Amino acid sequence: PSVLRSSSLQCYAAVTPFASGSAAAAIGDAIPEAVDCPPLGWVTSAVGVLRGAGAEALKILQGDKASAALAADGVPYGHPGGLAKTLELTAEAFKRAGGDAAAAESSGVLFAAAEEAWIEEEGVYEIETGKKLTLEQLVDFYAEITESGWLRMIVQPFREVDLSAGCDLLREKCPEVRLVTQPAQDAADDARSAPSGAAAYGQALRLEGSLPEVLQRYAGTEPLWREAGGCAVCALLDAQAAKSTPMILDLVIALPGTEVVCISPEVEAEDLARISASVDQTMIGALYADDTIDGSGNGDCDKTAKLV
Repeated sequence: PSVLRSSSLQCYAAVTPFASGSAAAAIGDAIPEAVDCPPLGWVTSAVGVLRGAGAEALKILQGDKASAALAADGVPYGHPGGLAKTLELTAEAFKRAGGDAAAAESSGVLFAAAEEAWIEEEGVYEIETGKKLTLEQLVDFYAEITESGWLRMIVQPFREVDLSAGCDLLREKCPEVRLVTQPAQDAADDARSAPSGAAAYGQALRLEGSLPEVLQRYAGTEPLWREAGGCAVCALLDAQAAKSTPMILDLVIALPGTEVVCISPEVEAEDLARISASVDQTMIGALYADDTIDGSGNGDCDKTAKLV
């Protein structure tokens, strides 16, 4: 894609562990006593389906001579028809991997890397090759690719200086699409307050380093964004944190406002299994605790977070 590195512009499918009916059966073993909670093993199962979608995307690209060259070294690259077609490819690949029921509960997440797509000397964005857009035109472009309703979140949709204005314009056109900024780490650590106009967008949270470091980062940022667009709306889990802190996902799910958890493809199967076991233990402990908040003996589960 144009001036962007191929690894920067990324399309993901997001799946909820609270998928209903047969969708739930597709991602784990249900707990009869907890119909409102995700099944045991849902983390491993859901990530397996999501990673399987990548393999399905490769098959789709390889099945067409016009796109076969875009399936290289086991990585499915963007569809030659552009970003809209790439989103369609992502949705179809997930449907093939997870089935119709799970696909019905899925949604799309776009990492737009708009800062990188900005061409300073021309004053335009180039998300797609040869398509140079002003801020207003980029807003219209995003509105077009979200028309189907599947794309629900865009991370870094505009460069930093355009975030407030761009997000305000896009929210007017697409109020149901969640907009998220992904600031540089030094900017996040040095922030004194949420930027002016940040009510139009939320902030991603990098899950890097040790658990105390993650907690410190969140504690320093969340109060600044509480009255704005929210903190940790999209949580980004890297391989190091997954390896060193198996209970990291328990923490992220418990954070208020977390809607999507992006698990790095570099997280190894062994670490993923430990994370999944930790989540299961936490969930079972909450479900079967002798004393619960409402005193009913029935556990409750948060129904917000999705995995991508």
